[in-house]
Amino acid sequence: MEQYTVVVIPQGGGAPVELTPEADSVGFTTMTYGGFGSCTFAVPLAQLRGGIRRIPKLSTVRLLHGSRLLWEGRLEDHEVDYISERVGVNCFGYQRLLDDTSVKRIWIQRAIGWQLVTDLFGTGQNFSPRTWFASAVGRFDPTNLARNGVLLSAQTNLAASAGDGHGAWYYTDAGMSKILFDEKKNGNDPIATEVYDSPNGTTWTSRHDAPVAGGTSGGTLHRNVTLGSSVKYLRLVCYFISSVTGANVAGEYENIRLLHAVTTEDLTGFGSGSFYPETLLNDIISLVAGLNKGRIDNDTSFTIAQLARTNRDKIRSVIEEITSYYVRRWGVWEDKRFDWTAVNLDEAQWVLSLSDLKACSITSSVDNVMRTVYLSYQNVGSGLPEEASAVATDQRNPWVKSGEVKDEILQAPVAMTSSSAAQLASRIRDDHGSIPAVRGRVSLRAWAQVENVAGQRMPACYIRAGENVLIPELPKDDYLRPGRDGQTLFHVTATSLDAETGLVTLELDGYSRTADVLISRISAATRVLTG
Repeated sequence: MEQYTVVVIPQGGGAPVELTPEADSVGFTTMTYGGFGSCTFAVPLAQLRGGIRRIPKLSTVRLLHGSRLLWEGRLEDHEVDYISERVGVNCFGYQRLLDDTSVKRIWIQRAIGWQLVTDLFGTGQNFSPRTWFASAVGRFDPTNLARNGVLLSAQTNLAASAGDGHGAWYYTDAGMSKILFDEKKNGNDPIATEVYDSPNGTTWTSRHDAPVAGGTSGGTLHRNVTLGSSVKYLRLVCYFISSVTGANVAGEYENIRLLHAVTTEDLTGFGSGSFYPETLLNDIISLVAGLNKGRIDNDTSFTIAQLARTNRDKIRSVIEEITSYYVRRWGVWEDKRFDWTAVNLDEAQWVLSLSDLKACSITSSVDNVMRTVYLSYQNVGSGLPEEASAVATDQRNPWVKSGEVKDEILQAPVAMTSSSAAQLASRIRDDHGSIPAVRGRVSLRAWAQVENVAGQRMPACYIRAGENVLIPELPKDDYLRPGRDGQTLFHVTATSLDAETGLVTLELDGYSRTADVLISRISAATRVLTG
């Protein structure tokens, strides 16, 4: 019989403890979204010389077959039965680090509540809130999607006193580390922009003070300012260094375009006002102690315009929000490695024979398939309720093939134009109007030799969630049609191994749904437009 090797590595660098062959009742899981799941095993208490202190909580646990790593995580629970003299051990994959770490932070914030303040420097300065920041104050302009960030614009005709200045400050409960903004000056008199931050609203530290000399105009200056470590308040001050009092300074103005508040990444070059997911994930991983960056496949099909956590939240929540906008799989695997990867759902990594299987159950239903989708929505222009529809024509759809009626009625999550509503209805039609969604479960001996895509024979317990399996002996409607069909080619969404039965079980998904991703993107874009 094949043997698992269980190794416990105490936190802090203690000597590894190998529990082979003492460990029994071994079981573990893997997940498409998450990576390594749970792991359990039991050890006779008499074999733990020194007791459970030899395998302390938070130790790293590795389950191996020879040199092949099957599972890795940390030890969290001891269950000691002093009657049977056995110790049950519960472990969890290092995706748990995402639940251990919280964040109170804004990656991008367009709907900033700028508030005007007068006389920030005390007497001798004339700060006039009616003349500055009058355009798009704290608002992203929904009529101009090309606008980057929050535009704060001065009045172009100002009758000023000597030394006139104008200030604004921004309060946030989110931690900040950098602020990026562009400024552009027109006119002859010198002008300056200053950035201050404060942990308490009382003690202010200057982080940026860069006057633009008189006579300079037309060019845009890019400012990338590093803030303090405990920022709760941000103050942005703009002022003229006017030489005289009077209307001669008409035409003096400065445009301040706040692009990003806050990320540990170097923000230079992100003038679009949005982030690709790779940038955000790299930043988030850096916030989790012990988590390592693995393979992160970028996706340029959608940029994230805002990812705010002004109330403290778990890092997992942020990860799950990002991944809801894309068809990707994420997991924490060996060496605490975070991967976010594109998966070719039409390509098999493993080939299974019916003779290998101890159980095989495939379920499909017409209940989740429609012929016509009706989408109710509010027209963004008129504000009136309207309806869009789309009709399925795919002959693999039983309702289409039989000519029967099957309607699906949905409510759009946001106000839409007629064009965008029609596109969404068509996308839902494509998702829900083809083949029935399929779920399946197969079980096979954990040590059964199955073939991988390279033609190598390996134990079935090597199969992980996030991979695809082909069972070519199952019946198929169209043998000439390649790709995942819900009949012979399936995606593995979860695996579980039970050493007591000697079986590994694969949870299968037969078809990919992408409409949910589109709806998430529409909702995200609308949050940005409305603030």
